[in-house]
Amino acid sequence: MKSLFRFLFFLPLVFVVIPATAQVSFTEIDSLEVTPNGTDTIGAFARIFYHQPRNKYYVVYAGRSFGSTDPDGMLRHFTWREYDAALSFTGSTGTLPGFPGTVGDYAMVMVDSTYYHLTLDGAGDYLLTKYDDDFLIVDTIHIPLHPCDSDIDQLLNYTNGRLVIGAMQENTACPPTNPPQTWFQPHSHVFQYDLNLNQLASPVVLSPQNFCWGSSMIFNAGYYYQVTADNLTNRDLYAYKFDINFNYVSQTLLSNDGQWSQGILWDAPYYYVAYHTLDHNRGNVMLGVYDASWNLVHTHDVSHFPITTNGWNANRPVFFKQGNLIYLAFDAETYINAPPPINQKDWQARVKVLQVNISTDVTANDPENTFVVFPSPATDRITFEQRNGSFSGTRELVITDVQGREVRRMPFGGNKTQVLTGTMAAGTYFYSVTNAANELIGRGRFVKE
Repeated sequence: MKSLFRFLFFLPLVFVVIPATAQVSFTEIDSLEVTPNGTDTIGAFARIFYHQPRNKYYVVYAGRSFGSTDPDGMLRHFTWREYDAALSFTGSTGTLPGFPGTVGDYAMVMVDSTYYHLTLDGAGDYLLTKYDDDFLIVDTIHIPLHPCDSDIDQLLNYTNGRLVIGAMQENTACPPTNPPQTWFQPHSHVFQYDLNLNQLASPVVLSPQNFCWGSSMIFNAGYYYQVTADNLTNRDLYAYKFDINFNYVSQTLLSNDGQWSQGILWDAPYYYVAYHTLDHNRGNVMLGVYDASWNLVHTHDVSHFPITTNGWNANRPVFFKQGNLIYLAFDAETYINAPPPINQKDWQARVKVLQVNISTDVTANDPENTFVVFPSPATDRITFEQRNGSFSGTRELVITDVQGREVRRMPFGGNKTQVLTGTMAAGTYFYSVTNAANELIGRGRFVKE
């Protein structure tokens, strides 16, 4: 594995802003083959997380031990593995407690240093487990599913201050079969819970028709957006827009060839969406970039497997953004072209590290496009100041941490604004300034000690 150096401790505090005309591209700078390893021969549903206080990365997957005589596709445990800042394995690993016997599909998110894991309870319902940062159980609940709900490829996101959970409901087949049939007319069955596993609202079945298998949900600018395929035959990937009460508003076609879109992020001024392309049995992981109106800006082939008679199939991508780096996890399995392609259920956990490149036609020395941020580093407060003159019109300043979580949002008036940082944890933070049209007019980073 290549050595990866990350400069997160001292950063200059004069930054070039990036206008709305910026172009986005990606450069792969590192990769990690998590499985097979000394413990497991299989790694499905790979997830990667960053623990900021420890400066460590954790990969979680559904695994199967070496020497297992289980049938193909049967997995016995969820494994976690720890990696240092250079993505080198530290030797620390273990399994998630609470899952004797077999394990199946799952989704997982990290909020601060706490993990939320959604999988099956073996009795036809969801099992939601809360873990601390040592992967010890804090709490667990069962979420009852409708008899016509599917319990695979779960939807789980943390957005709008809540855990948004989803299952695919198909009233013509109870429960829905896998693989799905062309005559399915599915809908998303959505649940909402707080971080203490308390239900926040009654479950709701969304319209219009779409597949909830392998989908994602995000809340931004007053609306929920669910990114998923309308069906698994045509593989048209849409962003479905809902109001705060999950009433349908509109939909935007993102790709004519997309499904299993389990990775999503808003980092002004762009949405980032990871999805699977080509048919379900063989294909690649793609990363799409969209503007605030869901217009396509750029797509990138992450896994870049050749589509041949026999080959690799990349599945179920999820990711997070840390500064200008994206850490994207997925699993890959081999297939044999019978036809149709037959997957071998030999999933392997993989991670790609992508550098986000944003090019602009504005020069770095243009004083009209440069901010000064001081003091360096910040303690109890920090000032954002345009070097010359002032912007006009309504603007907004957003500050996020290295995991992309929003920690401050406030209006930006005149040529200077000040933010109190006394309650913010020590570390590196990123800021963006947008205008009334939600166009990016400034961005950069600073350090809080």
